[in-house]
Amino acid sequence: MTGIRSRAIRRGLMWGAAIVVWACGSATEVDQSGGGTIAAVVVSPSTSTVTIGAQVPLQASVRDAEGKLVSGVPVLWSVEDSKIASVSSSGVVTGIAVGSTQVAANANGKSGIAAITVQKTPVVTVTVRPSRIDAVPGVKTALTGIAYDASQNALTDRTIIWTTSNSGVATVDANGMVTAVAPGSATITGTVEGKSDISTVAVTQAPVETVAIVPNPLSMSVSQSTQLSAVARDANGTVLTGRSVTWKSSNESVATVTAQGMLNAVAEGTSTITATAEGKSGTAAVTISKFAVGSVSVQPTTNTVVQNASVQLTAVVRDVAGNPAPDRVVAWSSSNTAIATVSSSGTVTGVTPGSANITATSEGQSGTASVNVLIAPVATVTVTPGSANVIVGQTTTLTATTKDALGNTLTGRSIAWSTANSAIATVSTAGVVTAVAPGGTTITATSEGKTGTASITVPALAVGSVAVTPPTAALLVGQSAPLSATVKNVEGTVVTDRVVTWTTSNSNVATVSSSGMSAPSAPAPRRLRQRVRERAERPSRRSHFRPSRR
Repeated sequence: MTGIRSRAIRRGLMWGAAIVVWACGSATEVDQSGGGTIAAVVVSPSTSTVTIGAQVPLQASVRDAEGKLVSGVPVLWSVEDSKIASVSSSGVVTGIAVGSTQVAANANGKSGIAAITVQKTPVVTVTVRPSRIDAVPGVKTALTGIAYDASQNALTDRTIIWTTSNSGVATVDANGMVTAVAPGSATITGTVEGKSDISTVAVTQAPVETVAIVPNPLSMSVSQSTQLSAVARDANGTVLTGRSVTWKSSNESVATVTAQGMLNAVAEGTSTITATAEGKSGTAAVTISKFAVGSVSVQPTTNTVVQNASVQLTAVVRDVAGNPAPDRVVAWSSSNTAIATVSSSGTVTGVTPGSANITATSEGQSGTASVNVLIAPVATVTVTPGSANVIVGQTTTLTATTKDALGNTLTGRSIAWSTANSAIATVSTAGVVTAVAPGGTTITATSEGKTGTASITVPALAVGSVAVTPPTAALLVGQSAPLSATVKNVEGTVVTDRVVTWTTSNSNVATVSSSGMSAPSAPAPRRLRQRVRERAERPSRRSHFRPSRR
């Protein structure tokens, strides 16, 4: 009941809208002759489906209360959504866009409704190109598919669904890219809205371009057997399987080979084995020795080596009779090259701490030895720079470089710093030296019991001034008087650790001791006394001062 009421409300609103549209002149009125009381307007067909651009005619029947047709009544046509469909004054509906809408016919306040559904233009045919593909495995080919309507107009907005009849022969992706997989035939189908077309794919074997024999070369002993393999490839280097191969030995008195590639050692000597597939051939050289290798042992069986150092291993090869066979080819390998590597001659080099197994192999027989790699100990510590002058209050940074016995630089090692005299210079855990007082000391860097040193000199600040007290003095012959010297550095600070040298400009008039005791030698004329006073008032040019030594 609720649904019926909702539909009635929607229709009432729609008719109201239709009347408004008509009143505004956007709908079309048909003026027919005749008249009568109108009870209902019926639109037929009540539901219609039309494609974009196509048309469908509607008819409006105006009836009275008894259901009889009433003629001569103007009919106004209107559409609910003009973006989906339009309607002419005669009731012809034209599809514009995909969707659903309603068309109303109004006469004297009575209306009839028809539901209109607009669909895409239907696909009538689909064309897939190329219609045939000939390829070898691995080759890719792009297909194109175009959908057409009844007038053979291309419908470019349609999605093509691609499928293959045999994915073991050829596959196709969503974009129509076909990949040949294996010899055979398959059908690729492109489908749009139920319409489809096909492309036939024929996959043939790629021709053999090269043949290689594995292993190659090969050393064997009399009575041994080895299975050979022939690897066939196409022009692109792709391995081809399932190809027929024929085998041949150039010297069957030395070695024979079966149709399946089984190589049998007959006698000492050499032979060339040839494998042929589709006219292409590959060869392998085989050397047959008298007796097969019976065992391989590695000496010493356990080894310890430090990082960057090496140890020589020896492979002892014996034939099946137990006799030494030093002429056999030995291949060396490491179970973990990140810990230890091994050269073709059996030289093992430690890389990082840990354990690895070293294996020596000859003619299918193997022997192993274990190697334990230890961290390389510090052999030397070098401090850079080796010496430095640092002024009081200033700093300098020292660097300690650790190396092993082979001279390889070692990183990540712990360094302990120390000073021989912290009253002169201190050093931090990072090697930063701070000058404290004038003098000299030694900074030491220690790592794993090894040390390196740097000499640090802290110079005294230069003398800035010397003042003599008293600046003037008058003495009688035979008298003496003490003089004192006040020494200041360049920063104006009084320093008492400097050596003061006393001199006189005229020893005939006055003498001065090394401690500054002045004594006149004879009466001095007035001018000479004045010169003595002037000299006492300023430092003598001949005076010199030097830092005290501790």
